Amino acid sequence: MSLSNSDFDQYIHTIYPPELDIKDTTDSTTSSSYLDLLLSIDANKKLHTKLYDKRDDFDFHIVNFPFLDSNIPSSPAYGVYISQLIRYARACTEYTDFIDRSKILTSKLLNQGYQSDRLIVAIKQFCGRYIDLFGKFGKSVSQFTNNLL
Repeated sequence: MSLSNSDFDQYIHTIYPPELDIKDTTDSTTSSSYLDLLLSIDANKKLHTKLYDKRDDFDFHIVNFPFLDSNIPSSPAYGVYISQLIRYARACTEYTDFIDRSKILTSKLLNQGYQSDRLIVAIKQFCGRYIDLFGKFGKSVSQFTNNLL
């Protein structure tokens, strides 16, 4: 991934093997997607990151989280929620991006039969165990919970 590097095409084949099909994902001279991140540089030359999921561009519903009425125990299903919150917090530099992605996930899981009280317990576990990740947003646990639900 390279932003504002007009010479990158000259060196791409010395960096990556020929078997790897490299696609240009540059959205503009100040933003580009790379793996599951959207990277952008603001007017002050500060780098911002947020989650990029190409499935959001599809015009159909994709099932990508466990349903509680399947044969898996419920505890690991709620663990998926925590693991996704960790992933989102690591990927997002701004609280608005983190909360937007977290709201989508929370809504999807509630629609799939997850219990809101157990999601709240999971939110508190996330905030308590990953203080460094959650703390960077400067929000309280109750603010975060209220924003999500």
